[in-house]
Amino acid sequence: MEMVLIPGYRDLLGTPSQAYEELVKDLPSEVVISLIIMINSELNAPIPYAQNQERIRQLISWRFEQDKLFFLNNAFNNFRTRAGTKYSGYVFGHRYLIAMLLKEFNRNAAFEFIDTSPQQEYNFLLAYFLIVDEVNLHDNFILANEKKHKGEPDFFYRILWTPQISQYQFNERVNVAFELFKLLSFSKYAYVNYRAELKQYINSLNFSTIGQFLGSFYQVAFTTLHYDKNVALSKLAYIIPTDADESHLTSLMINAILGRKETIKLADLKKFPLFRNTKNEYMVMDADMYNKKMYRGPFFDLLQKSDLKKKINFNKYSAELSKNMMESICFKSIMEAINISKHDCIHFDDDTDTIPDCYFRKNNNILLVEFKAYLFPEAIPENPDFETIKKYIDQRFVENSDGKSKGITQLINQIVLLDQQKFDFDKHGNEAVRKRKAKVYPIICFDDFYFTMPGINDYLNNLFQSKLAETELSNVTVKPVTLISLESLFDFTLLKGVYQELFELIDRYWEVITKRKKRNAETGTQDTFMASYMTFDEAYHKFYSSKKVRYKDSNQQRLNSILGQKHEYLDAII
Repeated sequence: MEMVLIPGYRDLLGTPSQAYEELVKDLPSEVVISLIIMINSELNAPIPYAQNQERIRQLISWRFEQDKLFFLNNAFNNFRTRAGTKYSGYVFGHRYLIAMLLKEFNRNAAFEFIDTSPQQEYNFLLAYFLIVDEVNLHDNFILANEKKHKGEPDFFYRILWTPQISQYQFNERVNVAFELFKLLSFSKYAYVNYRAELKQYINSLNFSTIGQFLGSFYQVAFTTLHYDKNVALSKLAYIIPTDADESHLTSLMINAILGRKETIKLADLKKFPLFRNTKNEYMVMDADMYNKKMYRGPFFDLLQKSDLKKKINFNKYSAELSKNMMESICFKSIMEAINISKHDCIHFDDDTDTIPDCYFRKNNNILLVEFKAYLFPEAIPENPDFETIKKYIDQRFVENSDGKSKGITQLINQIVLLDQQKFDFDKHGNEAVRKRKAKVYPIICFDDFYFTMPGINDYLNNLFQSKLAETELSNVTVKPVTLISLESLFDFTLLKGVYQELFELIDRYWEVITKRKKRNAETGTQDTFMASYMTFDEAYHKFYSSKKVRYKDSNQQRLNSILGQKHEYLDAII
């Protein structure tokens, strides 16, 4: 995970002479919010980061008076001299802009306004620097508390997780095609299993077909992909509602709760990721927040906004969707879409505790995959606490509160059975085991970005190795346990990857980690420390995805090839 340094007010200008509210007092909240959304959108422009940061800074400051512009440039030059190579020229970050949005939604100042002046724009930038200070101070406070535990066994995980978990979510760049794939899968499952409730839900938004409902989501998602290099605001897009989708857009806008809720929090922005201005134009506040809601929104809303909540509680509903939709449709179709030859063996969970969610063998290499569709609780990043984080990981990936095996312990149980040649569905695999030629690659596949946080794979693999050492294996060679997101496997299928490449990627990942840990032991710098905890997903995008040729077929064609079916149900009146 790349560590990015962004200076705040005190780093650049010293002790503040004005509070945030004083700096923006002459600006209505709508103006400030629109400026924040504009900058946040521009951060996603497909331009080299350093170049893009300088471009956005110039967009903000082009009307500044010369003395103020000189003063700011001098402040940045002085900071760059002090920070040296640690500073790469970053000024704006998604996390700080979102924190400023929250500040403005809670200020909620409304008054008549004509246009901004250069001084007000300058004050806006100073106010942003104050927000950077505020956020960084909070992070530093948490880090200082965790450093008090130096010398304890879990110290490195403490400083990797607790101070970073609040900010880590802003590193996620959501894959629109993957979210659409999950939404398509969810819609078909609901159409078959909860048709009456699905009808009630989408009819309440003035849609009569699933296709119209999905089309409205896609229309907005498409605006987040907009880019026009010929205009200054290359990423900014406004959504003008039509009669067909205004009810849906309204259901997603933050305006509905402004002034009605005592405090607007980050969870509210995730739930309502659109902002409507006084011209009745809708703006996406943060592209990744909106695109992540494409699947999660309907997942929660189908239960909460229909009579389904009278028939089933959330835990049972969530478990059913996890098993019957995410695993049986999404995960299984992705694993099957990876190229398989006639000599390979693939086998899926048969509802027993002894068979992995996916078994795949190519020659003497065997993948054992456990799939976990857990949704990380939003309450944990809001109030970071190491023991809470660790307990959550342990209960989902080691052993639950009832003592039932989860994740790594499930994999160990399966490895023991494999070593004993008990997987009757693959006789050639048993033969490879008997001849002591089998190499086992244990995998935990997941569907929540939080589980790509540095240190989680290392923590679970250490537990895995410790517990594995307690078993008596005589016939198989076992690789380290690897955490891989379903999104990376989805992307792998779109790039037409094959299983042999997946085996090679896993091997390369652990070779790199071994070298990085050795280097960190020798140098002990912050950079080498973070690099030694690189996740597989980061390695995948660095070593594979970014270097592969992107195929030209459309997203819909790709999705159809993975799902293995057409979507006639999308146009059915329900």
